[in-house]
Amino acid sequence: MEGRAHGGIRKELQNWLIYHDGIRRRCLILIDLLWAEGVRLGDICPSDIKNAAKAKIYTAKKINDRLSIETRKVNNSICLIRIPKLKYHLKHSQYRKGFWENGIDEVELSELEKKWEDMLLRDYR
Repeated sequence: MEGRAHGGIRKELQNWLIYHDGIRRRCLILIDLLWAEGVRLGDICPSDIKNAAKAKIYTAKKINDRLSIETRKVNNSICLIRIPKLKYHLKHSQYRKGFWENGIDEVELSELEKKWEDMLLRDYR
């Protein structure tokens, strides 16, 4: 019963987002920003971070473009300051290309994954 109710809510929400394209785009941007904040704060499992960062190798430009377009639509001239700040924040969830950039370091991520495993298995060792 609960699964059917969940499926109904999900379908209703998906339909609503399809019909309201601007809200859908802004929801996707908000999800990306929340994910980047979760990565920055260390709230997300390292294996999930790694999988998402691999996907963002191919989708980062699309995400940044969507962010720029929507911010310009909503904020007009103020966006010239906001867009670089938001794009900088999104880099928390992407692999860094150089040591000077903000983002995920693969070596640090592997070490963090070992720490998470130790933390999760501490009662079984």
